[in-house]
Amino acid sequence: MSAPVSNKNDFINLFFKYFTDTPRDLFRGLNNIFFANKHLIGRQTKAIGKGLKHFSNGADIFSIADLLNSCNDWRNHFNKKEIVKDVPMLVSDTANSVAESTAWLSTTGVLSLSAYASSWVTSASGITLMISFLKRSVQSIQDLIHLDKKAPMDERSILQLKLVKNISFFAIGVILFTSGWFGFALNIAAITIASSSAIISSFASYYLENKKEDDKKTESKLVPLEPARVSTSPDRVANASA
Repeated sequence: MSAPVSNKNDFINLFFKYFTDTPRDLFRGLNNIFFANKHLIGRQTKAIGKGLKHFSNGADIFSIADLLNSCNDWRNHFNKKEIVKDVPMLVSDTANSVAESTAWLSTTGVLSLSAYASSWVTSASGITLMISFLKRSVQSIQDLIHLDKKAPMDERSILQLKLVKNISFFAIGVILFTSGWFGFALNIAAITIASSSAIISSFASYYLENKKEDDKKTESKLVPLEPARVSTSPDRVANASA
């Protein structure tokens, strides 16, 4: 007799599920890391520097997906199919997608932007990232404050990890804005730390959420069904004998 196969997702399954479900968080963080460090590596090995440049060009294409998703949200909102509750958040997210899509078109050569225009695009990308993830950070803090003290530890951990992710992306926005608006040199160490923190916390919260769902499904399957109760009332017995 073969052993029963578990339907629960293991670490590898969840990693690839995360990769396909939420690629934007992953590639946004990786792109920031490689964008900041490719120049340092490029001095030592030109091939690696060239490869990282092409990775950045490929990773930024996910901003187009974000932009299309935002446009669809606006369409559904105006058509009354799905009313957006937080319109300012959608405005900020759409503006961020426009800025990052413009930057991607510039790096691929489709658009030709001057250094001055590029600094404005970087500033817009940073300020919209700050606004979006500041609101998300505040929401995460409120969720933690109002969380029931008797709530499971994994539920609290998920909210804490989401807060870390939101703060990390907010920090990336601050770095990009100060670099584009004030002309400060890009702090490679800071953006590498913030991007790495965003990737790790994003995956960790996703992993815990899906593991929690798997556990719920497993528990529901293990709940024994109550046997049907047969009535032994005199009337029922009499009718059965008749």
